[in-house]
Amino acid sequence: MNKKEILEKYKASKPKDEGIEYIDNKANKWGVKGILSILSIVIIYNFISGIRNMGFLSMMFAYLGMESYGRYKASKNTTYIYAAVLGIFTSIVYLANYIVDTI
Repeated sequence: MNKKEILEKYKASKPKDEGIEYIDNKANKWGVKGILSILSIVIIYNFISGIRNMGFLSMMFAYLGMESYGRYKASKNTTYIYAAVLGIFTSIVYLANYIVDTI
């Protein structure tokens, strides 16, 4: 292949813009920090008020478990798979408690 063919093939493949990818990652991190902060405040408020937090805790652990799973898939670090299994299992337990509470 010559230089022009390689360039044409590269342009046709529509590569990801690293700048946009960087911005998306930064935005994701701020979004996650925001949602976990609000979720933590609601959980603490409910705890102080004597309200059970099963639904909120289920959502929080589901997110943390799935994020750990994504990190495991990207890095193959076994610590992340343990965190994923623990987070997802904990989420299911809290979800079951929430369902029992609301029946």
